[in-house]
Amino acid sequence: MRRAPWLPFAALAAALAGCAGSEMPPHSGKTVIQNPVCNGLPAERWLVGEWGNPNTQVAFRMAGENITWTYNRDAGVMSERWGLKQPARGDGSVRRINGCAIEMGGFYSSHGGTRRAVGTPLDFWMTYDGSQRLAGTGLGFGKEKFEIFWLKREK
Repeated sequence: MRRAPWLPFAALAAALAGCAGSEMPPHSGKTVIQNPVCNGLPAERWLVGEWGNPNTQVAFRMAGENITWTYNRDAGVMSERWGLKQPARGDGSVRRINGCAIEMGGFYSSHGGTRRAVGTPLDFWMTYDGSQRLAGTGLGFGKEKFEIFWLKREK
């Protein structure tokens, strides 16, 4: 018996339709800490708190044994590739910490440019340099990696 060639596409469309609207795909998961110490401090001390740059704010919080994050990008951010970017918000969890390197996974929860972005992946790979700076790459709605840095904000 031959399968209908459109069947996999129909299943994909049904799965994507479940992401539309206010329901967000799950992004929580256990934070895997392979080497919990960076510059003599556990991740709860060097990572948890407020980070950002002039147009972006990122908050890391403890949620049980996991570390979650919230990302807010203000209007007016310029990108060489994309030009003027729209305000956006994302939420997720730290998937892995290995020494001073972290892997973050999450999803857009709002995007000023298009509603299609809501629910799409927003991921970051960052390294802590020991002097209150996280630097690395992100991968968002544009599907192309971008360079990013955040500074630790004092309370």
